[in-house]
Amino acid sequence: MSIAEISSLHGYVGIEIYNHTSALRQYVGNADYIIDCVLRQGIKTYIFASDDAHSDWDMFGGWIQVKAKELKHEEIVKQIKAGNFYASRGPEIYDYGIEDGKVYIDCSPCCWFYSIL
Repeated sequence: MSIAEISSLHGYVGIEIYNHTSALRQYVGNADYIIDCVLRQGIKTYIFASDDAHSDWDMFGGWIQVKAKELKHEEIVKQIKAGNFYASRGPEIYDYGIEDGKVYIDCSPCCWFYSIL
């Protein structure tokens, strides 16, 4: 979809920023540019990542981590709609916040890389 088409939409929960299968197969899995353009227009939306696993070789490449009290469909959807999740391709966030005017984050080890398989 074009930026104009996305900007004209209403009522959606979020936009997929990363799709692992599309990144591996067609090299079109990253939507960071689209999200940046939408946010610059003042449209606030949640962002999602998925592995879209069609087979075992493309599993665990992108996902959302949801903070939910129970592993039940209703609870997970409720927490996603409330924004209690984050999209990831690897790092796990343990804690974050602002302390003494500075942002802090505690997460698992992470690194940035791009590979073409």
